[in-house]
Amino acid sequence: MLASTCVYFSTLFNSHFNFDDPELVFLNIDIIDFNLKNLLTKYKANNWMPLNNMFLSVQYMIGNGKPWFFHFTSLALHLFNIILLYLLALRYLNKKIAIIFCSIFALNPINVEAVCWISSQGDLWSLLFMILSLKSYLLYQERNDFQNYFSSLLLIFLSLGFQGRALTFFLILFVFDWLKNRQFKRRTIVEKVPFLIISMAFLLNYFSSRKIDWQIKGQEYDLVQLVKNTLLYVNHYITMYILPLKLSVFYKGSDVLDNLIISIPLIFVFIYVLITVFKKNKKVAIASILSSLIILIPVLKLIPYDFQGVVADRYMYIGGIGIAILLSISSELMLKKGWGKYLGIVYLTFLGLKTYSQVKSWKNTETIYIETLKFYPKNEIVNFRLANDYFHRKEYKNAAIYLERSIAIEPTNPKPYFKLAEINLIQNKPNIAIKNIDKGLSYDNNSFIGHLLKAKWYGFNKRYEEAIKEALISTRIAPLYFTPFR
Repeated sequence: MLASTCVYFSTLFNSHFNFDDPELVFLNIDIIDFNLKNLLTKYKANNWMPLNNMFLSVQYMIGNGKPWFFHFTSLALHLFNIILLYLLALRYLNKKIAIIFCSIFALNPINVEAVCWISSQGDLWSLLFMILSLKSYLLYQERNDFQNYFSSLLLIFLSLGFQGRALTFFLILFVFDWLKNRQFKRRTIVEKVPFLIISMAFLLNYFSSRKIDWQIKGQEYDLVQLVKNTLLYVNHYITMYILPLKLSVFYKGSDVLDNLIISIPLIFVFIYVLITVFKKNKKVAIASILSSLIILIPVLKLIPYDFQGVVADRYMYIGGIGIAILLSISSELMLKKGWGKYLGIVYLTFLGLKTYSQVKSWKNTETIYIETLKFYPKNEIVNFRLANDYFHRKEYKNAAIYLERSIAIEPTNPKPYFKLAEINLIQNKPNIAIKNIDKGLSYDNNSFIGHLLKAKWYGFNKRYEEAIKEALISTRIAPLYFTPFR
């Protein structure tokens, strides 16, 4: 607990992250005014997280909208989750292994994104209520007490109200039934149905908010590619959890492929860990693997739909718990060897120092992106978003540098061209601006931003009739966007 507090303490002095944080929190009028009806019913950034929104609003009021109070709450939640996991682990592990397990969870730098990103605070709340729900379910198992059963249902509903990480929780319950040697009778299946119904309700709500277009037509559904991607994602998460060297706030597919080089030796390490743990405690080993995979099912894109799958460190805040258990059990056996103790100390020290460094990199938006680009300089998304951050801070020279890098990496992406054109117009360089606008439109002629910028360019050159035509094209493409009308 003390070590975790020390490595995360600097988060109290961090600012917010300009991706999602402004839209979801600091510029969200419902959060600022505590509009309870909208907080509980309104979608924001294509997400419905009613309880998370409500508690963020409460924190906004108490902390007067200052980032430090959100970070304080996140740190407190992380510490409380460590305590709850320790108490839960004592049911199945001895005290020494439980301490090692919680140390790995507490100090693993892959959890920094969930703890330091204000918009991701829902992951912390979700785990808290998930553990409490599991605790109630285990008491129901032992006492056949329906009060605990209904408490478990209520708590998992609360967990999903903060974040959708518990969508597959009903499958986790089967794993713990197996751990308790419960027979799979009709009752053990029926009692999971209410949990499934709650999950399905939240899942359908999620799909409706995203306006999902299922891709199961003809060639769009490639089962082989789907399996390859799933295995690649699983490999990436295991690698980043065991050896979190190259963490990123945004991973591209090429970044995940690059990490295969790191994962090759770690595959053998993980196999050794599995063999070791199987010899020590076979049931706990299987339960740990299954639990991690079950939690990760919603983010492995096993079901094909058009919403872009995202690889993110925050998914491992809950999904990595099973891996931490495996590492802790294998470490106890290594501790019996002379070198094992020193290896364990070195590993935990590495995790702690890396977490401390990672927390520092979350000081503000600029430091987050720059840290990511140290490991993934060809990440076009991060280059563009860093440029966008500089643009809003009116640091146009720096913005132009990263926009040029973004174009060099992905020359067919129209967005950097349009952003460069905006800078050109601000700097009174209309001849260069029109070249960038036309270049961007050549890659996406249906871009309302591109036509809007062209309208501005015509207006800049006092060609008002042509400006109006371009503005009208922009309004037809995006009729709800007010700027072209202006």
